[in-house]
Amino acid sequence: MVRAVSVVRAALLALFGTCTVHAAAPHYLIETEFDPPRAYVGAEVTLRLRLLRAPGVPYGVLRPPRLGEDVDLTPLGRMRNYEARRAGVLYEVREQTYAVVPRREGKLVLPGPEIVGPLLRAPGIVREVRGKPRELVVRPPRVGQGEPWLPARSLTLEESWSQDPGALRAGAPVVRTLVVRAEGITGNRLPRLQMAAQPGLALHPDVGSFRSAFLEAGMGGWRTQRVVLIPLDEGEFELPEVSVPWWDIVADAPRVASLPARTLRAGHVTRATSSGAKPLARRRFRKRAHLR
Repeated sequence: MVRAVSVVRAALLALFGTCTVHAAAPHYLIETEFDPPRAYVGAEVTLRLRLLRAPGVPYGVLRPPRLGEDVDLTPLGRMRNYEARRAGVLYEVREQTYAVVPRREGKLVLPGPEIVGPLLRAPGIVREVRGKPRELVVRPPRVGQGEPWLPARSLTLEESWSQDPGALRAGAPVVRTLVVRAEGITGNRLPRLQMAAQPGLALHPDVGSFRSAFLEAGMGGWRTQRVVLIPLDEGEFELPEVSVPWWDIVADAPRVASLPARTLRAGHVTRATSSGAKPLARRRFRKRAHLR
């Protein structure tokens, strides 16, 4: 009997050639991904949830995750639809990206994503309605108690002036605009920039404003602060360096964004030689921060 089976098998191989038989591919797959896999308190982590369906399998999506009050969760962009292969099998993919910002250190557990939609009710297809849970390790801030903690992918400082700060007039105002821009952190968490008063120079800062954006690439923010400076007399006025320490979550290293110290020069007030003289056009002088 065994010899007969071997003869038949050899005949089939000679007729059809050698072939590899794969196990039946799954009708659907659930994938979750944290990027990066380790995070800091207050730092953005990207969470991607994917539901992959084989051709002909009913429609379905994954329910938004529920992570509790210890996490800020925000969708990033719209749900993406595309095709991808897993183990040589082509699947239709629906992917949603979220920004996850942990509020405390420790292990953050993402419950298994749950399927919703017609796929859930497809007979003989759905084996489990949830994917596997996933853990995220959340580390404490890398600053001392009471120190500002700004974890971000990037952070820059910019300044602009309503006129040349090296050619001012005593008694005439000039506006300095300071902007903090960051990726990976929202605008409400960016600090207000302070300028110390000094003799002979009046300072009038506004309350400032901030904005945030939630895009597919991640969240970002910026804060704008304007200060009106008025030299009260002729002379030079030294403005100190402006700096913002922050933590680079990509390189996992401390950084400082800064604007160098600047000298303002104010001359005496000159009067127009004729009533028909036109004022000089307003120019804006800009400067970006450097990192160190």
